Amino acid sequence: PAAAEQFPHMKLFLREDMTERLLAALFDGELDLLLLALPWDIRNAEILPLFRDPFRLACRTGSPLLGKGRPRADQLPPESVLLLEDGHCLRDHALSACRLRRPDKLNRFAASSLYALVQMVAADLGVTYLPAMAEGSSLLEGTGIETHALDARAYREIGLVWREGSTRAAEFREFGQLIDACRPPGVIDLPRR
Repeated sequence: PAAAEQFPHMKLFLREDMTERLLAALFDGELDLLLLALPWDIRNAEILPLFRDPFRLACRTGSPLLGKGRPRADQLPPESVLLLEDGHCLRDHALSACRLRRPDKLNRFAASSLYALVQMVAADLGVTYLPAMAEGSSLLEGTGIETHALDARAYREIGLVWREGSTRAAEFREFGQLIDACRPPGVIDLPRR
């Protein structure tokens, strides 16, 4: 709604896909601008970091998988961590940001979509790591899932990406300011550089 109000002549079409395919579409000229979770190795592009999106441990309310006290990854039962399939950046970012170093904690089954992942956690088949942006969204509505804060280093950055030298760079930066102003609760300012 804020984009339609501030940019009434803009036609905003959205495509959700794996990062590699989105980047290919950007460089093929099929897409103008990407909103991505970073870090990602991107060449020949301008990147406008917007904010940090902390990861949170998500589980079914009252799940016996967590035990007592503050949840810690090293105390989770074997094969209790559910993630998305290989190729999803959310999987890679969760593994990296949450420092999931013990493969015995990961369930061998991987979800094909975020919706499927959330439904498996709601059924108490395991726990997962979700970005703070998911909290308060319809994705978790009515699922009985609760989330827990993690170490302050467990986050990903969210930013805009466009082709280097684009004549629309000023527009994209202005759009980035709008996104930053409308950001969801739970995200964190980037450190001043």
